[in-house]
Amino acid sequence: MKNLKMMLAATLIVTGATMVNAQDAKKKDCDHDHKAHSSHYEKGEHVEKMKAELELTDEQVAKIKEIHAKRAEEKKALKDKMHELHKAEKEEIKEVLTEEQVEKMKAIHHKKMEHKQKRTKAPTAQPIKKEALEKE
Repeated sequence: MKNLKMMLAATLIVTGATMVNAQDAKKKDCDHDHKAHSSHYEKGEHVEKMKAELELTDEQVAKIKEIHAKRAEEKKALKDKMHELHKAEKEEIKEVLTEEQVEKMKAIHHKKMEHKQKRTKAPTAQPIKKEALEKE
């Protein structure tokens, strides 16, 4: 009987740990999908959602769209500046490295880019609809 209780406890612990790891992995996968949702600002869907949820007037919607447009220009300028800074930083680092280290760094970067391309091309998981679960 004691062995049975120990086995049951061990099984519960292993099952619990497996479920926690599965949930963590799912969260990590979701983090990579944020870019797919970032285009809402460009499409204006975000403002339309705000309009419905906050019961905005047409005047408020127009002002919010204007704010988004103004900030988009600022964000692009900042993004371009960050790109320049990153490029300059990379060049400075290259000056410190040996030829062999530079080649190694390029290979690592290339490998990361390939992984990124595979990840962005992979189909995203669709949420399971409640109706589908009820049919099973």
